[in-house]
Amino acid sequence: EVLVADSAQVARTLGDRQANLGLTGMPSTAVGYSTVAMSRDEVVLAVSSNHRFADQRSITIDQLRDENIIEREGGSGTWQTVVQALSAAGIELPEHRVSMTLGSTQAVIAAVEQDLGIGFVTNHAVSSHRGKVSAVRIDGLSLERDLTLMYETGRVRGRHTQAFIDFVESKSS
Repeated sequence: EVLVADSAQVARTLGDRQANLGLTGMPSTAVGYSTVAMSRDEVVLAVSSNHRFADQRSITIDQLRDENIIEREGGSGTWQTVVQALSAAGIELPEHRVSMTLGSTQAVIAAVEQDLGIGFVTNHAVSSHRGKVSAVRIDGLSLERDLTLMYETGRVRGRHTQAFIDFVESKSS
């Protein structure tokens, strides 16, 4: 069974023992959990093919002024990546309009396709919607991150779960 949730909910689900493994965009620093980097990805600004940024590879942060931005909920690893990168670079999002706050990457992509605003998602998510959605980078802002496998460290696991963890660990070395 696969459940889709933000990074904060993944940790809660593991802690409540409702899942054996979680995939997250934000590594946990919580005691009792381990994470293994599975792959690298980049958070980008998704814009519809009709948007004025669609033909640009990158924009300045100031160009976001007065844009309708579709945000992710606070527990989202994607949104936390954006917030942390802005903070680390000493940059603030300019004044903008939050057109809506959504709970999943696919919901953001669907809203962007409908020209309801622009939003930060992973480059991987945009790549499956080429032609309808374009990826735009923000000048001077590094939004690369690891996608990680997360699991409870001291928990007894079944053979298949442990085999999957071992496989991911062998590939990440």
